[in-house]
Amino acid sequence: MKIHFILIFSLIFLFIFFSFSLAQQKEIENIPPEIKEKGERVGETFLEKFPQAVKEVWKNEVLPIWRKMEEYSSYFWKKYILPKLKNFWYSFLKPKIIYIIEKIKVILGKEIERKKPQIEKEFQKEKEEMKKEIPETTKNLWQKLKEILR
Repeated sequence: MKIHFILIFSLIFLFIFFSFSLAQQKEIENIPPEIKEKGERVGETFLEKFPQAVKEVWKNEVLPIWRKMEEYSSYFWKKYILPKLKNFWYSFLKPKIIYIIEKIKVILGKEIERKKPQIEKEFQKEKEEMKKEIPETTKNLWQKLKEILR
């Protein structure tokens, strides 16, 4: 694990170092060719080996840790959190919600009983209006049907 860390750290350092050196290339124009070649070879080696190193670290170290974290969190959820939530729901929240619903039913029941005569009057009015409208509507429907069939 330390070797991977050192390898990645040194590769990142080299990458940053060479990126700064490329940015300052205008200031340093008299670079000896052998140093330039070494820099290019190091850059090429870095570009060849860095993806493989990242792949190995990801595959051998990161993914197993993430899998263990997922297993632990799943175990922790099932063993500790879920039972506490169920207990909280059944012992505290559900009775409160049922109590509130019963209170609302009582209040609404009283209001309905108080307005029941008014509701019945409105219902009778609507009933009479519909009795008057239905014959006209059926006549219109029959006439439209006859016109369609002709």
